[in-house]
Amino acid sequence: MTRNYKSRTVKLEDVHDFSLRKYCEQRGCDVSTFIREAILEKMNSNHVSNIAGKNKIEYRPKTDSFIWKIELDSGEEQIVLENLSPDFVQDLQKQLSFELHKRAESLSKKKKSSVAVPKRLVQ
Repeated sequence: MTRNYKSRTVKLEDVHDFSLRKYCEQRGCDVSTFIREAILEKMNSNHVSNIAGKNKIEYRPKTDSFIWKIELDSGEEQIVLENLSPDFVQDLQKQLSFELHKRAESLSKKKKSSVAVPKRLVQ
């Protein structure tokens, strides 16, 4: 079966072109196949980049460490990171609180129950 292909061009800086060729060479594919597959994957990808689930952090007393999992609504669990030290988890918690506070300030959030609303809906 003959396929009708059309050529497209892309301009890359030398450093990016070198990286692309090296990447393809290491994986044993040619550049045009890589670019074609990347374009088709992007075009066929779902516009929603998130899926439903929730974070789970579990403490493991035997190793005095934590594990971070994502429990998907489908019931599947994915490990994000494991063997996290208590210091790491405390620092992460501190950083998340700080950044969430910054976000609330940038949204001019004054009430705990308020959520982000797209400006275009109220203008």
